[in-house]
Amino acid sequence: MKMTASCNQINWPCRVPVGAGKWLVLAVSSLILLLAGGCLAPPKIHTWQIPTDHSSVLAEARHWSPLSTNHYVRVDDGRRSQAVSLLEDQSFALIAREQAAAFAPGFSPPPGNDLRTYLVRGVNYGGRPSYTILRFDAPTDRLLVQQATYDGEMMWPTRWVMEPNAFIVYLPRPPSAVYPDGILGGDAIFRGKNWKTLDHR
Repeated sequence: MKMTASCNQINWPCRVPVGAGKWLVLAVSSLILLLAGGCLAPPKIHTWQIPTDHSSVLAEARHWSPLSTNHYVRVDDGRRSQAVSLLEDQSFALIAREQAAAFAPGFSPPPGNDLRTYLVRGVNYGGRPSYTILRFDAPTDRLLVQQATYDGEMMWPTRWVMEPNAFIVYLPRPPSAVYPDGILGGDAIFRGKNWKTLDHR
């Protein structure tokens, strides 16, 4: 009896490292699978995204006037591929109001004959963004199209892929440049923003 108890006391601790080893192997295997699947890879950027050598524009754009939500709307998902194809070789296109109505059914354009209708590029990390901001610099006619996506603080590993989309924008003049900017981040993307005034459409 004593010898049996003694053997149990010796053998039981020896089995613990074996169990821990199995968990280690499982963790390493899972990591390898995640890497193989690209889940831990950095986000994939679309070619429409504002280039890094133009990043100074983002700092300038903080002082540009935000467009009213009455002056722009995202193209309907069912028409997105058609709109994107029209913007393959150009960052914006002048379109008729009838065509704009087909791209964004139910949206009421702003009144006035001094505004023209443009289809412009946008980029986003898939699905509906957490918020959207468009800014127009009247002196230079530059347009920033910014869409931010909350990543949940990356609690679940995934591969984020930036996708192109398009907007209908009403402007007094054609933009001299369009800067699509897709943002991906955690709580920091809301820092300094007024949640109630953000465009969550």
